[in-house]
Amino acid sequence: MSYKYKLFLHKFLTQNKSNTLSCWVGDCLLIKVTVVNPAYTSQICYICKKFGKRNNETFTCEEHGQMNADTNASVNIRDRKNESKIKLDSKPEYVKAYYEKLAQK
Repeated sequence: MSYKYKLFLHKFLTQNKSNTLSCWVGDCLLIKVTVVNPAYTSQICYICKKFGKRNNETFTCEEHGQMNADTNASVNIRDRKNESKIKLDSKPEYVKAYYEKLAQK
């Protein structure tokens, strides 16, 4: 993907009010992009949804131990699109409180 195309996508996604974009890349590849609220995706365990610690490339959860931090965050981002209570414009404080409450259950 060219730099100009990445720049276009970034500008479009940050200025577009919709959270879904479909676009053609090259001649025949259709990619669907869903924009999600990124708050705390790298600080929450994707398995138990409790807060953990990220240290460079390692994420540590008290219950599930160490894992690759980027993999953990990417799974959280994937799962976030199905989380109906966290909207794109939800404030980080709301997201944090939501996951803290979820962890108490």
